[in-house]
Amino acid sequence: MVRCNFFLIAEHISLCYSSISMKSTDIGFQKIIKNEIQKTIKTEFKPIKSDMGKMRKDIDTMLSLFDREYIDLRQRVERIEEHLNLPSNPSGN
Repeated sequence: MVRCNFFLIAEHISLCYSSISMKSTDIGFQKIIKNEIQKTIKTEFKPIKSDMGKMRKDIDTMLSLFDREYIDLRQRVERIEEHLNLPSNPSGN
């Protein structure tokens, strides 16, 4: 009976050790997979980030151009109104 219990205990310890070993191996694989996924995502998103930066610069350029055009047009209208003695737009637009 004692001998049987010893083998059962030894088998149980062996199973626990292999389970712990597999868990640590799984954690190692998870870390490796996570690192590979992060590398892939970085390389895939790098050109997208670059394109987004270029688009942002283009949008800023267009907005500043339209803003300058509007200001110049508004100044012309004010000069014309003043020259013709017309009342300016009361809403301010």
